[in-house]
Amino acid sequence: MLFFAASWGVVMWVLLGEMFSARIRAAALAVGTATNRIANWLGTVSVPSLRDWNLPATHFGMRRSR
Repeated sequence: MLFFAASWGVVMWVLLGEMFSARIRAAALAVGTATNRIANWLGTVSVPSLRDWNLPATHFGMRRSR
């Protein structure tokens, strides 16, 4: 995760900053930031329930011990 954060993780912020004209840049960055935070929150909230929903083929066939 460290290498992703140092390389591809910042690409979204660079693209958003360069993609829009100065007139709408602040609003576009606000929408982009809100979208990123909401997507991160949805991922964080959904992982525990997906972890408990264990199919035989998930996790390379390894079952979670209880």
